[in-house]
Amino acid sequence: MKHATIPKFALRLFRSFCKPDHYEELQGDLEEAFDENVTLYGAKKARRIYRKEILKMIRPSVMKNLKLIPSRISQLPKNYLKTSIRAIRLNPFYVTANIVGLALALSICTIGYFNYRFNATFNQAFDQSEKLYKIHGVRVGESDIGISPAALAPALNSASIPAISYIRKSIPVRLGKKLFSEQIGFTDPGFYTHFPLNNLEGERISAPNNSQVVISEKTALKLFNEAYPVGELITLVYPNKKEVTYAVADVFKELPSNTSFLHTMVLPIDNYFNVYEQSRTSWSEWVGATFVYLESNEQSILDSTLSDLLKVYNESNPELEVSSFRTDSIEEWPALEDSLYGRSFRHHLHYSAVAGIAGSALAILLLACFNFINTSIALSGKRLKEIAVRKILGGNRKSTITQFMIENTFMISLAVILSFLISYLLVPSYNALFQRELIQLEHVPFITFLKFSIILILIVTILSAAYPSLYVSKFPALTIFRNKIVLSGKNRLMVVLLTFQFALCFYNMFGLFLLVDNAYYQETLDHGYDVNPVINIPLNRAEQFEVLKNTLLKNPNVATVAGTSSLIGFSSYDKFLNHEGVDHSISMVSVGPEYSEALGLRLSKGSFFNKTVSETSGNEVIINQLLEDRLGIDLLNQLIEVGGTKYKVIGIVDNFNLRNIMMDNKITPAVIKLSDPQHYRYAAVRLNGSPETLEPQIQDAWYEVFPQELYSGFLQKDVLQSVSETNYVFIRINLFLGIISILISVLGLYTLISLTVQKRSKEFGVRKVLGASRHVIIHLLGRDLYWMLGVSAIIGLSASAFVLKTVLDIIYAYHISPDIMHFIRAILVVLSIVVLAIGYKVYQTGRMNPVQQLRAE
Repeated sequence: MKHATIPKFALRLFRSFCKPDHYEELQGDLEEAFDENVTLYGAKKARRIYRKEILKMIRPSVMKNLKLIPSRISQLPKNYLKTSIRAIRLNPFYVTANIVGLALALSICTIGYFNYRFNATFNQAFDQSEKLYKIHGVRVGESDIGISPAALAPALNSASIPAISYIRKSIPVRLGKKLFSEQIGFTDPGFYTHFPLNNLEGERISAPNNSQVVISEKTALKLFNEAYPVGELITLVYPNKKEVTYAVADVFKELPSNTSFLHTMVLPIDNYFNVYEQSRTSWSEWVGATFVYLESNEQSILDSTLSDLLKVYNESNPELEVSSFRTDSIEEWPALEDSLYGRSFRHHLHYSAVAGIAGSALAILLLACFNFINTSIALSGKRLKEIAVRKILGGNRKSTITQFMIENTFMISLAVILSFLISYLLVPSYNALFQRELIQLEHVPFITFLKFSIILILIVTILSAAYPSLYVSKFPALTIFRNKIVLSGKNRLMVVLLTFQFALCFYNMFGLFLLVDNAYYQETLDHGYDVNPVINIPLNRAEQFEVLKNTLLKNPNVATVAGTSSLIGFSSYDKFLNHEGVDHSISMVSVGPEYSEALGLRLSKGSFFNKTVSETSGNEVIINQLLEDRLGIDLLNQLIEVGGTKYKVIGIVDNFNLRNIMMDNKITPAVIKLSDPQHYRYAAVRLNGSPETLEPQIQDAWYEVFPQELYSGFLQKDVLQSVSETNYVFIRINLFLGIISILISVLGLYTLISLTVQKRSKEFGVRKVLGASRHVIIHLLGRDLYWMLGVSAIIGLSASAFVLKTVLDIIYAYHISPDIMHFIRAILVVLSIVVLAIGYKVYQTGRMNPVQQLRAE
């Protein structure tokens, strides 16, 4: 009996090869085992086990006699197959070049596919992902809110809607005298039901009690140097100096990198509220996220409940007021995570990165397929008489097509196999470009590789092998014997395809030079302050600042220590400035009196904050030049109204960037106000020297005064990190693609030139006998190449300039534009490579002895 949830493909496969007299008994056993596995492990794992059992059944005692070779192929004459093998063996260089070029292109496609799959399967490692949602607060004109009130999940649970609170904190872990920073996830027991963690034996982990912790496999090895340290003790050092010890309850397998959660340990959320002395029912305390589990008919109930809770939320959080709550599927939410206020989860790759890699992979694949077509047609020219003889002896066009398709499909299959080996070597290098493993082959099911291989072979066979087979097989035998068929480099399709190949070369070279220059521009861009000489140290408590400042100032290499609540380049908040009844959106930062000078902001007029804070200092602000320009009046010593409070402008500084210069983070109108010292969250340390060299001294000073707390300082120039990483990735990927595209194109061009020389050797010999010079022969060989490269340059450079400018507009707030030198450099490089690659062959042809050429015929 057919089971409703049994994998259909596996069942059909088993029915196709199993002996009829064994089928019913074996299938019954498999179904019984499947039902038990569904109960024990769930439907997803049960289906996986069922597929494996089907594969184990592929053995002689179970299989019926199968005709592995189709009858039409098995009946082919022996010499038919020998001819195919001989054709490949007689042209080892060209065949090998085709296979290697195609394999390189397919390996890039493989990486492009799994790069896309990273986003497409995000969070699908969780069985119930299609029914799990995250709640976000919607704000008009501002970023939506990713964090949630602590009371939201309990309120939803009271309304019979399964909800889970989750928050992640970076907390020091003590082991002996050492401190390790770990990402601790605090969550409800329901998390283990809906976001299951599996232990090293593949079993689901149950929710631990409040005195236990579950840890990741890597953390277990790092802390205890063993894979399964169950029962061992771990001490967490919380920011309030409270140390709490937990017993390891279990060890979970590492989650795939395309899941949202970054925790290395998980604790019950009651520990978080107890240690931080917060209330679980408070609407003004925050957790990282609230997740809900919904059946299809429960969405309206959730929407109604959230609507009822909206007023309570807004009354408790007037500064983060929302117009409504929104639920996003956990499969779709990662694409939005990077744009949320209060984000703390792993997010999707930006769509431009996925589309860019996929587009480049497709272009390289087409390039390799075109090269395959060109070479196949050119090689077929040497076999025209063989085809004619076969037709005279009774062969038809169908058999000729079959012969060429077999040969080409065999080569493509070899290329696919080789491409997986190349991909296996390339994946670590590709992952190294990023800060996470985008491609984790160990988490990809075998069936995915199998399907992908079959699809690749089918697609590439259709793209590459079909046309040469149809084209060559159409010529009549009589026409061939009359020597009226000549396949040469003048074949229009071959020339068009080669033109496309070199257009892609120009495209990649232009992009490489543009991206290199843009990277230099990004690195040297003026941010409006000194990026290099400052180290920022997060504080666990505001009172730590004065103690740390007094200690650091004893070091002669420390110029200034400033306290601050916000960090320019890392943290700010949006406000509205009211001017003449009109609201203007601005960005605001709260800093200590010495912070502006410590960071190196440049004063254009007025003054910085007085280092001696008075009662009126709280109503003084510094603005950037852009704000004054937007309002169109002189604001120095004038009053401005921000968020209902009036401030006096005491200074105006040059424009500075409050964030990194990615995406749309352009310079915005900004207001700097004084922060209450009780709200200091950072100490900004300006140094008289290199931060990389002096940071160990700063770290020693921290542990001198706070030996029980982990130092977590970072450099101000880390604001450039995302920009530098993006530039690094772009340049190296474009360099690799440029090398591959030029290699494949030059290989194809060399092949065509070589075959053209072979076919026209008699012509060149006659011309030389009649007095043609070496330069005439070289001109004849290169005549078609000149205009082809010219057209390629126009198409490739124009497309590259347009596409890359659009991409740079999306990714960078500020970037360079293409100029004439980018065009010139790309042209010179491609032409130089072409000349070096095929120049010798052309020159050698021009020098050949005409007697030898005529004898060759």
